[in-house]
Amino acid sequence: MRNVVCGLVLFGAGCQEEVPGVAEPAPVVQPAPPPPVAAKRAAPAEVSAVGQPVADLEVSDWLTTETTADAGETTLVVFWEKWCPHCRREVPRLQEVHEKYGPEGLNLVALTRLTRNVPRADAAEFLETSGVTYPAAVGGTGLANRLGIRGIPAAVAIQDGTVVWQGHPARITDALLDEWTHRD
Repeated sequence: MRNVVCGLVLFGAGCQEEVPGVAEPAPVVQPAPPPPVAAKRAAPAEVSAVGQPVADLEVSDWLTTETTADAGETTLVVFWEKWCPHCRREVPRLQEVHEKYGPEGLNLVALTRLTRNVPRADAAEFLETSGVTYPAAVGGTGLANRLGIRGIPAAVAIQDGTVVWQGHPARITDALLDEWTHRD
């Protein structure tokens, strides 16, 4: 004699005949809902260096000629590292800026930090083979941290001991340079 198995299904009762040696049909499984979409993490708030005082470049070792934070009407400080492809493009490009605006009172300085993979000799060689003659040094890490510099390359323009501009070196225009050197 066949047994009849009855069960309660989600929307009502249903019966099914039990047949010996025949497996019960697999239950219908609904796909799991997708996991909740994680909220995108908000980018950290941009810290503006504009208005911050700068008295010292915090240099530990000069790679080219020496300078100070107040050597010109405006000091343009560029933070860079040799391993960074954007830095490898921008640091040599700034040589033209130095040649054109240095005589007008622009003091340009590039600050880098050394790592196990990029020792002093490698940084100095990069500057030399790139034709960089403007002041460049090892240091400025504490300065970059205080100014909220989060990525490289980055630049700040300093006038009268205060940051007046912050941004990517590629965004430095002739109009900004003319303004900083009071060129008409």
